[in-house]
Amino acid sequence: MTSYCVVCEIAQGQITVFDFTKQQLTTLPNKSSAAIGGFYRVGRNGALTSVDPEVFVKESLEFSVKRSTTHIKTFVICPKSDTLSSSLKTEFSGKPWSPLLGFVRDPKGMLADSFEKGRRHEVFLKYSPAADTVFDVVDVTNFKTKRSGKQVQQSRTTMTTRAQTRAKKV
Repeated sequence: MTSYCVVCEIAQGQITVFDFTKQQLTTLPNKSSAAIGGFYRVGRNGALTSVDPEVFVKESLEFSVKRSTTHIKTFVICPKSDTLSSSLKTEFSGKPWSPLLGFVRDPKGMLADSFEKGRRHEVFLKYSPAADTVFDVVDVTNFKTKRSGKQVQQSRTTMTTRAQTRAKKV
């Protein structure tokens, strides 16, 4: 089975990648010239082939490297508590979740003040593995936080009718 990954660490002849198919870290032998923050397809023999992330997902997914650490720009949502069973509420209610990366940590509480349950937020994540998650939220866009008072403009998709388009041309 073909899987897709981003390289998170390169050390001692091994590459640590985040496998998007399994949503977990995997260690592979360093057989190629992979780069930290690079997006790759993993072949059957563990060989990495560089590919465009849009091959895997059409959503917003951007990779960068800052101070030798992988950063990802993507989106997260928070499950509405009323949609979760009682057993899942205590464990997952209020926790940010990415369909591509699984659950992520919000150590600074950036989403806690004004995260609207069930709403999608664009975030910047940093590779920071721990027992239960792999990425930390380092920045959030599209809403105002109480702590910073910073308002980020929310991008809005606008639709125009043919009549409006013709009126603009005249």
